[in-house]
Amino acid sequence: MNLLTRKDFHFDLPEHLVAHQALAQRDAARLMVRDSSGNLSDHIVSELVDLLPADSLLILNNTKVFPSRLVGNLDTGGKVEIFLLKSLPASSNNENKSFWTALGKPFKKLKAGKPIDFGHGLLAEVKELQGRDSMSPTLVLTFNRSTEGVHDWLQTYGIVPLPPYIKREQLIPAAQSPDTERYQTVYADAVGSVAAPTAGLHLTPELLARLKTRGIQVAYTCLHVGAGTFLPVKSDTISEHTMHFESYSVPTSTIAAIQEGLRAEKTIIAVGTTSFRSLESLAKKFPEFSKLSPETMGEIWHETDLFVYPKTKSDQYRPKIFKGILTNFHQPESTLLMLIAALVGYEEVMKAYEWAVEREYRFYSYGDSSLLWLK
Repeated sequence: MNLLTRKDFHFDLPEHLVAHQALAQRDAARLMVRDSSGNLSDHIVSELVDLLPADSLLILNNTKVFPSRLVGNLDTGGKVEIFLLKSLPASSNNENKSFWTALGKPFKKLKAGKPIDFGHGLLAEVKELQGRDSMSPTLVLTFNRSTEGVHDWLQTYGIVPLPPYIKREQLIPAAQSPDTERYQTVYADAVGSVAAPTAGLHLTPELLARLKTRGIQVAYTCLHVGAGTFLPVKSDTISEHTMHFESYSVPTSTIAAIQEGLRAEKTIIAVGTTSFRSLESLAKKFPEFSKLSPETMGEIWHETDLFVYPKTKSDQYRPKIFKGILTNFHQPESTLLMLIAALVGYEEVMKAYEWAVEREYRFYSYGDSSLLWLK
């Protein structure tokens, strides 16, 4: 048995196909459709109304991105970049402090007890360093404001956490950046993500209304996107990669809609890999998912480090819930590309990506989309 390695998920992508700007009209993005037989065709996102069966149920991730990127000054005069991941429960009733996990660079400059000044009254101190010798070291910061106070500061002075492949000539504070609105779905509601669930960036209120007019249902889940989704796979042996845990919660109304859809054999579609991971994680956690009361599983925050990938070229993952997925085009060697390959088939996905490159689809977060039907 020949196990797939990280390098098997490499493909060549011309630089000009990386989308650095979002389209003016969200649903004008191109849409590659792959049917269950493997046939590929060109469409645009606004055509989803005609491409989806009338009995479809779409599951959307309504998490909301916060401006989690900061640049601070050390007392030695050097600069560091901090990427906040999540706030931690307070260890005391002190309303003037909060604790956060974060990534930082250059990491070697960060030492326990080191103060960082982010300007405009926001100060932090490095409380703890974690996994210094690992592939993805993190730190814990103590801020001089409450969690709510830090969020308020970020809305003005924080920086939208665009992926590194989206280039900007200068860092613009969230209050002035056009990315604050465009790197966010129109239905974003629950603050907590450090990256957007990008498949949903293409949907507009008008398109969602048209889908509902056709009888296509829409339901929501919430997975706060963290380091687990975007950190690169550095080991050639895929099984050695460790996913960071991410928090997710599914409303009881969504669980009830999915259970009814499974009974009626409706077409249930994940809008994005995060929607897929949250519901598949819930179904794995509760093996009797289709029979249990929604109240047993819903409205509760769970943790997931679900990492789905094909072990061999013939290996394929059979979803417990979904028959299709709407997703953008992902980076070479990424956990997201591996997930899609597990759902559709390794060789099929690599052929589809080659097809998309030849037709000059726009790639990554601000790029075009694909609708993949699963066998």
